[in-house]
Amino acid sequence: MSARKIIDQLKELSTKERKKTNEWFFKTGKGEYSEFDKFIGVTMPNIRKVAKKHYQNISNIELAKVTNHSIHEVRLCGFIITVYKYQQKDSDKHSIYSFYLNNLGSVNNWDIVDSSAPHILGDYMTQNLTKLNYLMSYLNLTIYGKGGFQLLQLYHLLRRIPLRQLLELLKNYWVISKT
Repeated sequence: MSARKIIDQLKELSTKERKKTNEWFFKTGKGEYSEFDKFIGVTMPNIRKVAKKHYQNISNIELAKVTNHSIHEVRLCGFIITVYKYQQKDSDKHSIYSFYLNNLGSVNNWDIVDSSAPHILGDYMTQNLTKLNYLMSYLNLTIYGKGGFQLLQLYHLLRRIPLRQLLELLKNYWVISKT
């Protein structure tokens, strides 16, 4: 499966009316948080439909072209494909987690964060608690930069780790990082 085919399918599903709605909803006006984001006007159900259709047949090279595309809905589709690949029963979760981290710079808006971070980073770190130090370092470095991104990564931890253990981890990190 080629990135071009996915992009073309998304463009076919786009409408001018939805483009205007997305640009308004995502605040693309001058000085607003998505000022430089480009939209073509595809609905989330259609993005998911395209992602579901292609996630099993796309290489990471082609997927990177989708996740790093200049059009917002294309990037979103790429990260939803990444989630679907991660959630497959026999998937190489470490490889997909690494792919996600390598393409993290394209996770640049709250809907992409909401649709991908808890399902990949949060789940992976829950399954691999040794990665928690990386997460805590990341949270400390970006506490002012990525908005709710850090909280969504913790979502799986908050749900799955006993509260006492989580508080101890956070307390230890807080003491270490503030000294």
